Amino acid sequence: MKKPNIKELITQSTYSTIYNPIFKNGTKDIFAYEALSKFVLNNEDISCTEFFSRLQFNEKLFFHLEKKNKHHQINDADKSKKLILHFDVAVFSEKEYRKFWKEYLSEYKHRIVINIIYQDNLTNDNLKIKKKMVKWLIKHEFEFIINIFDDLDYKVSFYEIEKASYLRIDKEILEKIRKNISYFKLLNTLIDFAHESKTKLIMKHINTKEELMLMEKFSIDYIHGDFFI
Repeated sequence: MKKPNIKELITQSTYSTIYNPIFKNGTKDIFAYEALSKFVLNNEDISCTEFFSRLQFNEKLFFHLEKKNKHHQINDADKSKKLILHFDVAVFSEKEYRKFWKEYLSEYKHRIVINIIYQDNLTNDNLKIKKKMVKWLIKHEFEFIINIFDDLDYKVSFYEIEKASYLRIDKEILEKIRKNISYFKLLNTLIDFAHESKTKLIMKHINTKEELMLMEKFSIDYIHGDFFI
């Protein structure tokens, strides 16, 4: 399929939300759902990364589309479970955007968890917005996730780790452990820190039995991946 332009993506693609379950480790109990957008154009899936990255240079349009997007994701979700919502730093870049999100999201504060993302490389400007966004989340008492051992989120401060409601660990650390046992100690140190700080841990992208068996050597609170779906 010819690469569509952003106008075509917006006006002609169909939108839906996929809710990926996150389980309490060692059980089949669902702790939360992660809301993921799905776009289809001419019967073909469009990568969310591609869709949203094309909006990076039009933050106002990005913001207005995300207002509609989050409205659907929140309204259609299982209200008895936590809901993880992904927010690109771009839609928090302006004061008027933050004012809207505070007013809109406060009603759902008891059940939403915010995961900070960025569709492109984390530039210095985006890094500044991310730091401001973390402080904003803390000030207004929203639960949020900080991603650890993730190549896409490599600029993480001690302040963010300390203040996060959840630390989400990419399974890549498990592959590191297989090759170098020192990573075993590193992960356990992080886990001890999280437990002492009363921060919950999520392991993501567990897709095989072998990954699950290795992960079970650690005291992880929540887990998700294709292996459980």
